[in-house]
Amino acid sequence: MLSFVHHTFRFVKRTALKFLADQVPERSLEPQILRILKLLSTYVIYLACFGYLIYLALGIQHENPNVEIKTVEAQNIPAPLFNISSPFNFTMHCEFYNKLGQIVAHNGSECSQFLQQAQRDNQTLHYIGYWNNPSIEMNDTGIFTISLKVFVDRLDLRSAKLDERGPAIYSSMLISFSDAETEQINFEPAKAESVEAKREAIKLGNTYILSPKNQYLLWFWRLQKKDLDVSEWGNRVGFETKTNDYYMIETLMQNADPINISNFSPFASVDILYQTRIIEIDGQTKQNTVLSLLSGIGGAYGLFIAVYCFCFGAQQIGPWGWIYECYGVRRRLKNRINEKFKHHFPLVEIKYPDEKNNEDITQENIHRRLNDLEWQNALLQLMIREYVVDIGNLEDLKRIPTRNSTGV
Repeated sequence: MLSFVHHTFRFVKRTALKFLADQVPERSLEPQILRILKLLSTYVIYLACFGYLIYLALGIQHENPNVEIKTVEAQNIPAPLFNISSPFNFTMHCEFYNKLGQIVAHNGSECSQFLQQAQRDNQTLHYIGYWNNPSIEMNDTGIFTISLKVFVDRLDLRSAKLDERGPAIYSSMLISFSDAETEQINFEPAKAESVEAKREAIKLGNTYILSPKNQYLLWFWRLQKKDLDVSEWGNRVGFETKTNDYYMIETLMQNADPINISNFSPFASVDILYQTRIIEIDGQTKQNTVLSLLSGIGGAYGLFIAVYCFCFGAQQIGPWGWIYECYGVRRRLKNRINEKFKHHFPLVEIKYPDEKNNEDITQENIHRRLNDLEWQNALLQLMIREYVVDIGNLEDLKRIPTRNSTGV
């Protein structure tokens, strides 16, 4: 195992050094110390970019989404779901009112027709729950107030079982509210293990105790949550933002005038009103993604290269990318060059073994030199045209008439 790690490290080290040496080719006109400085600078640049890459990658992995808050005005507000639980039997009456205080109907139906009753026994406590229809919407021109009246038989109220440790919990009604478009949470404090746990459960938001002979005003407003789905690959890459959207409500209950007790008076009364049609949207966003990582690395690399060029000047233009390093691509490139330059490739190397210090230049040597110069000229034109300068807009210059041809 250690031998494998050692050989792998040596291979990576040798490859990295060769890569750095290829990035800074040796120039015969420059002193060696300058090339050493270039190599060190190149090493620092790539090391800094690699460290910055690790930093951004860790930021993507451990970043907490940011919360952006905005508001939107809705035309209609869905009426909240409500759940009333009690240790004794009770009945309910419901009415819809408009903004002028007049009784209205919803789609031709009275309010009480939308109530649903569920009864269940839980040890010694008897629960009855009521829910209103989620399709009921409230606005300024239609339903503005939902009035709930809870009636309890006096005999049931007197015979309700009280617990010595927590009579307020066992002898009172609990009403809880939730948004119509989200799954309702069944609030059952009787399932708690202790009275203290029941009292803590009652402190949950949107849950209140209905005391006898009281009338309440319940104001609610709507919130929308957009939780970022961190498991979605698109959110990490940065192509799209997928969120888990859900609504919730905030409530505020106030005491109104006490109820005059009579034989037909309700146990408690609750008027539900919406406070505003402005919905607050809390959306989560992720700043660091794979695309932002790439853009950050590109910007940092561009900055380092600009500083390098400012200090040492520009490097040679290298049209050979990593794809050219593949054996098949390199072999095909060499074959195409050999087809075009059958004798030799002048830019690589030209040798005249029979000549020393340009002496004894014969007519044959001159012709050979001219041929080599023609090949070099053709090759330089080809290399410049294909890898250095884009002359696509200048190709039609040969068709422009000259002065001699026009006689001007």
